[in-house]
Amino acid sequence: MLDALKAKYRGATTFSFGNGPRMADDMLALVASGQKTASCGVLRDGRGGARMPAVGQYFIVKDGRRLPGAVIRVTEVSITTVSEVSETLALATGPYGSRADWHAELTGYFGTRRDWSDAVPLVCWRFEVVEELTQPAPRHDLAA
Repeated sequence: MLDALKAKYRGATTFSFGNGPRMADDMLALVASGQKTASCGVLRDGRGGARMPAVGQYFIVKDGRRLPGAVIRVTEVSITTVSEVSETLALATGPYGSRADWHAELTGYFGTRRDWSDAVPLVCWRFEVVEELTQPAPRHDLAA
């Protein structure tokens, strides 16, 4: 299946959202439901940060079992700092009730980096689902 998807979506790369199988399933379910239409990561700085996506680029999003779950296409890319992320963008990254909720979750996820602060540059990108491939696994409580 993966080879066929890479042939259909030339240049597509694969990845999973999050830092493990459970989070990958949770994030894929949010993508499939339309609750997650954006993402942010620490801009690559030689220490394992996010790579720069490009508008029009396709990604094959894998679930927690490392199986293709959806194909998404990047529609917008920006570089900003944590403190400059708008409420609209923050809420598009997941099921947050406010920008403050997003900030707390982001800090919990990336806050172990020695250089973490609200001035850290982020690459933020919006995307659209172009193909759903599997039924997403049930969503877990992300706080657990």
